[in-house]
Amino acid sequence: MRILCVCRSGIYRSVETKRQLNERGYNDVIAVGSSKVKQDTFDILCGWADTILLAKPIHGKRIKDGYRFKIETKFNIGSDMREIVKKQLDLIGL
Repeated sequence: MRILCVCRSGIYRSVETKRQLNERGYNDVIAVGSSKVKQDTFDILCGWADTILLAKPIHGKRIKDGYRFKIETKFNIGSDMREIVKKQLDLIGL
């Protein structure tokens, strides 16, 4: 499964999510900051992914309609970090 982890800057929340997914055996994982990449790049990453995990719902506003079905809507880190990521991954079974 190819997983795209998205937060605003791609510095902590998406990286921590990627790290924890790697620890769980998921290796096709990319962390990205939605505000740090060009739209073309973001579109390619969304197309590549089977599942998109957003740190907060607002981070998905640049995701085009054709990729929105890939967003795992139960996953929501908010502003907290490490423990929230773990609980959220457990919630969606990854």
